[in-house]
Amino acid sequence: MLSKTQVDKVGDRLRCGEVDEDALTRLSEYQAEFDVAYAYVERILTKRMYLSVTGRPAKSTLSIIEKLKRINSRLSQVQDISGCRVIVHALTDQDDVVRRARQWFPSIEVDDKREKPTHGYRAIHLLISYAGKCIEVQVRTRLQHFWATISEKLSDTFGQGIKYGQGDPDVLAVLRELSEGIKRFELIVDKVTVLKREAALAKRDKNMKVFKALNKNLEPHETQLRLRMYQMREIFIRLDELERRHVLSN
Repeated sequence: MLSKTQVDKVGDRLRCGEVDEDALTRLSEYQAEFDVAYAYVERILTKRMYLSVTGRPAKSTLSIIEKLKRINSRLSQVQDISGCRVIVHALTDQDDVVRRARQWFPSIEVDDKREKPTHGYRAIHLLISYAGKCIEVQVRTRLQHFWATISEKLSDTFGQGIKYGQGDPDVLAVLRELSEGIKRFELIVDKVTVLKREAALAKRDKNMKVFKALNKNLEPHETQLRLRMYQMREIFIRLDELERRHVLSN
């Protein structure tokens, strides 16, 4: 194993652009030290929590170098050297994953980015320590993942800084607006899901008075969902216009 001092020296070299064979070899050796911890975390997620895991076990060299430059941190302090992603349906499913993860992993930190997003990025990150290493698990809803995918796509067109709040202000404003729109949409979806579940139980129990009341309560929420979908459609139209304008100007 590399010592903390050796790891940080490799990070300093990479940050300064000294990307030679020796630096890359030592970085690879450092990343390999996370293999045991990653295998343990993935096994619990898939075999015990019955979750589907996607993403990469190891962060790419380019991503590591970019992060070292961006946050001016030591390599030994970077928390997502190794990690994976779990995509769930809704906000309540995210909360359920966190609750169950706390039961399975004795050493875990939860970074909830839903209320205070990073440049529009929303998710829950689980930082799980095992065998002296930290593994990051990104828990996203489908719509949060959809937003992150759009952000990645736009960064290919407008520059990587878009993901970190830098670059074309119009693009950044639309991404923030889309992030807020998705947040509001998901909150309403959760309410509708709960009401439908309660209505189904009332119908099963033949409590028609409660069933009719719950269905009546559903109507305004479903109207809000249609409104939110229309608003997000307008945002996508604006994004398309920005991309066309960018292509024409270049």
